Amino acid sequence: MSAPVWTRLWTRLSLPRLMLIVFIAVALASAAVVTALMLVWRLPQLRLNEQEAIERQADDIATLLQSELRTIEQVAATLAALLVERPQQERQRVQLPFFEHGLPLAEAIILTDANGVVQDYLLFQDPRARRHHDLYLERGFDFSQTEALRRTLPTRQAAWSDLYLSPLTQKPVIAYSLPSGGGWLVIELGLQHLSAFERHRQRDAQHGGAQLLLVTDVTGLTIESPRPQDRLQRKTFFSLETLQRIQSTGAWYGTLDYHGQRYIGQALRLPNPQWILFLGNRYDIAEEPVRAAWLIFGLTILAGTATGLLLMTWAARKMGRELHDLIDVAQSIAQGRYERRRDLLRRQASRDVAQLDQAIADMAAQIEKREERLRGIIETTPRVLIQVYDAQGRVLDWNPATERLLGIPKAQALQRTPRELYYGEAQHQAFMELLAQLDASGGYAGPFESQLTDAQGRTLWVLSTLFAIPGDGDSRHWFVCMDVDITAQKQLEEQLRALNRELEHKVQERTQHLELTNRELQQTLHELRAAQQQLVQSEKLAALGSLVAGVAHELNTPIGNARMALSTLLEHLRAFEAKLQQGLRRSDLQTLLEQTRTGSSIAEHNLQRAAELVTSFKQVAVDQTSSQRRRFTLDEVVQEILLTLHPQLKHAPVEVAVHVPSGIELDSYPGPLGQVLTNLIQNALLHGLEGLPHGRIAIEAGADATHWWLRVSDDGRGMTEEVRRRIFEPFFTTKLGQGGSGLGMHIVHNIVERVLGGSIEVDSALGQGARFTVRAPRVAPTEADHAAPAPQALAGRPHPR
Repeated sequence: MSAPVWTRLWTRLSLPRLMLIVFIAVALASAAVVTALMLVWRLPQLRLNEQEAIERQADDIATLLQSELRTIEQVAATLAALLVERPQQERQRVQLPFFEHGLPLAEAIILTDANGVVQDYLLFQDPRARRHHDLYLERGFDFSQTEALRRTLPTRQAAWSDLYLSPLTQKPVIAYSLPSGGGWLVIELGLQHLSAFERHRQRDAQHGGAQLLLVTDVTGLTIESPRPQDRLQRKTFFSLETLQRIQSTGAWYGTLDYHGQRYIGQALRLPNPQWILFLGNRYDIAEEPVRAAWLIFGLTILAGTATGLLLMTWAARKMGRELHDLIDVAQSIAQGRYERRRDLLRRQASRDVAQLDQAIADMAAQIEKREERLRGIIETTPRVLIQVYDAQGRVLDWNPATERLLGIPKAQALQRTPRELYYGEAQHQAFMELLAQLDASGGYAGPFESQLTDAQGRTLWVLSTLFAIPGDGDSRHWFVCMDVDITAQKQLEEQLRALNRELEHKVQERTQHLELTNRELQQTLHELRAAQQQLVQSEKLAALGSLVAGVAHELNTPIGNARMALSTLLEHLRAFEAKLQQGLRRSDLQTLLEQTRTGSSIAEHNLQRAAELVTSFKQVAVDQTSSQRRRFTLDEVVQEILLTLHPQLKHAPVEVAVHVPSGIELDSYPGPLGQVLTNLIQNALLHGLEGLPHGRIAIEAGADATHWWLRVSDDGRGMTEEVRRRIFEPFFTTKLGQGGSGLGMHIVHNIVERVLGGSIEVDSALGQGARFTVRAPRVAPTEADHAAPAPQALAGRPHPR
């Protein structure tokens, strides 16, 4: 059944009937589950128990039968050996008590020659009485064509025969034949005397003959059965398929039809003799536990279902009456008769229904309170006009605020349309179209402005919101209109429009004034930019002076030393000339040569030092003035910058520690990089370590596969958080009025980001020094990679020469 059908059934039936249907469905489902368990588990378990019992009994009978047959074989072998040992004339003196005790089941004992011709035989006419007979009664009978010797003559081995009719006793027997001397010893047995069969017949008789014991050969021909004629007629009761299965697996469990009676049991294949033993119970008796289980199951299900149905019917009727009363009270409450909720609290009901009664009574009380509260809000609100309309636009309710604003009492307004009360024809038509839209789609409309006419003919403006609510009776929707009087706002709007016109005129005048002021500000900004460029140039010139002073100071020492050596050499030459006038000795010449060699060596060494300084200063100057890009190593630039700053550093109480690995090769701008390092070191001297008795500046660097980093740190006084945050802003300085321009760190920031393509970070706290870390790519970006001004335009103060 599809889901909609279930839904229709659920909505059409009462709860008591649904409870009965659900109970019946649950009972049927439970019966189906128990039936499935019976079919899947319990009944197979009962049949398995029956099968195991039959299998145990069949195994016991087979074991006992095999034991008896083995005993017969052993006794026969002993007898054959005894007869072989005695001479022919003495065989008649064989004592019969031996046979009586050793072969109690024998029908006859036959001795034949090698060709199967009877030589001697012994008949036990009455095996129970054990009467004695002479061993040699008749000679010359050919026994080779019987089943007793048919298998043994070709093979010359002992064997059991199939069932046959004995020519001596004229009874169905089986024979065990074995060689004895030059002939054969044949022992014929009657199966009805085997103790295994005797015990089964006794036990079966005690249980009413409900079991079947059947013994056949491998072809299915009967050897032993409850009916003697089966042995004589050699009937078969196994199908060919069943015989094949028994031969292949050695055992089979199933049903067998025996003279119109159906049996179920176990069939076993015996190894020697090759017989098939079947033990089974009558099928109707074997199925008695199954039938009993079904009977108990059916009675239990029937009794439980009947009892449950009676109880469920009683409970459903009682709940139906309670629900009917509850529905009646709920309908009364829906009509506004809230006093009916007390009827729910007075009646006696079941716990769940009583809780439902209490909940509905509480809900009714809450609804009554909320209705009173809502009615109070609607009736007492002083400024919100509330009207309720039906789909035809007729007034259903009208609050006092509407009465006061329009001057129309509620009694006169009910069941009248807005066109009759306050709207013109066009407004009424638009209002009705809006009601039709809301009736079709629900929702709300507004807020929108409406123009009304009150009872005195005055024009009023209201801001209205119209929305749909569930209707009553045949009406799908009712419609609530909530209005706010905006007549005063409309009057203010007119005043504002007049004021706006006046303001527009004033704005035009102010705009002209602002344009003039803007031009003046543009001129001031142009002058400020020019002043900034002039300050940058001043920074460059100041740096150039510092560079020249440093170069002059560094060159003064080697050049002074060379000059002093040359002056000394000149004095030695003058002394030599004087001695030359007086008479020259060899020692004087040697002394002159030694002094000349020493002076020349001193002069050459100092002039070489001066040349190296000039070359280094020249490279720095070229880098700074041209800002050319080239390949260089980072430690080379650091050493050159420290060399140029050496005159300034050696007069300051500052220790400079450099930890820059060699071999960090860069493809970048060495000049701007040197300027960054110079400004960072000078910033540490000027702002971090100035006035301190001792300080330390550490320069560290490192690189990975793509980037390099350079860190300049000091252990000076540090900076506040505000200074750290604004340190890269242009014209920001803590030395204002003391020679600081506020452009040094701004230039550093621009060079790092726009020329070197990297970033700079500062980490500092008051009293903990400052650490500036520059990180940039090993291959600097080209000008095409970022829109940046030329390095020359960003250059700050140049390095001293």
